[in-house]
Amino acid sequence: MTTVVLLVVLAAVLAGTALGYAFLREALDLLASMVRAWRAEGGMGPLVVGGPFVLLFAAFLTGIFLALALGAAAAAATLGRAVLRWRGLDVRRREVVYLALLSSAVNVGVFLGLAWLEPVTTLPPALSGREVVLALAGFLGLVAIVASLVAGSILRSHPAPPAPTAPQDSPPA
Repeated sequence: MTTVVLLVVLAAVLAGTALGYAFLREALDLLASMVRAWRAEGGMGPLVVGGPFVLLFAAFLTGIFLALALGAAAAAATLGRAVLRWRGLDVRRREVVYLALLSSAVNVGVFLGLAWLEPVTTLPPALSGREVVLALAGFLGLVAIVASLVAGSILRSHPAPPAPTAPQDSPPA
């Protein structure tokens, strides 16, 4: 049962990352347009005026990506923790580490596979260099590790210990 819960959390991490990747792709498109404006002649004027707003919006879109990835993992872990408590099971630290490593490897592998098969739809043309693809794959792997560790901390959370009882006075002898 523990393995099933961990696989559901892994699927949730992947699903959250996949759903949020559209927002990350838009942020990358904004950054690519800033790179094109930087390289174009006469592009510094609009870049100086609108550049900070474009960066803020790109950061906002990246935040949405992170919220979707972490939120999906946290939601699956919360439901998984309820199932594990109902069954009287617990998750070991080693299993959480395995989950983090597996989710990172799968996220990076899926992204690199898509970037290799469909480079036009995966990345904007200005950011399709090998170094950028590897850096983005590393970022997605890091997000998967963090999401898995968040889910693991939820799965491993233990209830608070009971409150101490007040000492009872003994009758004088």
